[in-house]
Amino acid sequence: MARGITVPIQQLAEGTRRIAEGDLTFRIGVRATDEIALLVDSFNTMTKELNESRIGIQQVNQNLKQTNIKLDRKRNYIETILDNIGAGVISINKKGQITTFNKAAENIFQKKDQNIFGSNFKDAFEYSYHDQLKFNSKNESQNQNSIEEQIDLRLKAKY
Repeated sequence: MARGITVPIQQLAEGTRRIAEGDLTFRIGVRATDEIALLVDSFNTMTKELNESRIGIQQVNQNLKQTNIKLDRKRNYIETILDNIGAGVISINKKGQITTFNKAAENIFQKKDQNIFGSNFKDAFEYSYHDQLKFNSKNESQNQNSIEEQIDLRLKAKY
């Protein structure tokens, strides 16, 4: 009887050690019909579920990596287009921070070599542009994630 308890307990201890080392494929093969068998079955079920969860997490992680690669490619593509078009493109988020400012906008506003990304548009532009650049409160109150609007700015002549 002692052997019927000792061997399964030793195998549970060995299984616990192997799982702690990352071997989630380990199973205990003890045949019994008492409480020890219930404990061994529960251990094997737990190990199997842990392994399935790990495999699921690895698959989700791989999918996430692939999605990030695709997003980076799209972002690079959009940045290339924005850097090579003649129109000035400026994006401002809901907080008023500048999130896009292409090369044409740098030239138009004479902001070359100035890092204005993340700065508030009120700090980056003269006061005379604030009314033209401020957010449309009607659109903002509709909780839209983004608002696309083309605005024509009258630039001050520099003499």
